[in-house]
Amino acid sequence: MIASIADNDNDIDFDFDFDIEYGIEYGIKYMKGILTNSLNDSQDFLIARIPKALTRGEIFMFSFEYFKMLLKKAYEDSNTDMSYEDTEAIFNYYFTTYEKTFNKPHKNLRLETIKNIIQRLSYCERFYNKEFDLDLESYKIMIDKHFKTQYYNCDYSINHFMSGDIRVNRFYETCY
Repeated sequence: MIASIADNDNDIDFDFDFDIEYGIEYGIKYMKGILTNSLNDSQDFLIARIPKALTRGEIFMFSFEYFKMLLKKAYEDSNTDMSYEDTEAIFNYYFTTYEKTFNKPHKNLRLETIKNIIQRLSYCERFYNKEFDLDLESYKIMIDKHFKTQYYNCDYSINHFMSGDIRVNRFYETCY
């Protein structure tokens, strides 16, 4: 969905998916306040400000463009063997598949959560202390299998996918 926000003499268009349940109008008003305050500041202001609002429950939308800003910052602070391009592609594929499956955007992630995921993306370890290197193509196959798997009481978030033995099981089912 395209949200147009007029700020003084500037028209700004944003491609945001707003969560209808909480109200498009409120989200646009809130984003206008954030963006008006941050137009003259650095990108770091926007990165620092939005997660605080998310924890207070004030923003109910997912924007992959905003997520990419967080991802870039998290990637720079992470220790991983995976390239930034593959990392971004994995997140994008997961979020796109989630949205196609559930007809709604994935929930927002905090910067620390993104860092944690990035640090574990390039490998998978569990059974018999074996470690398996994972790549973009393996992830696409595993993600597809993940969304076809029935779980008990599961929200299918990327946090669930990265937890416990979920990736290990999907790896053995699809890539081993």
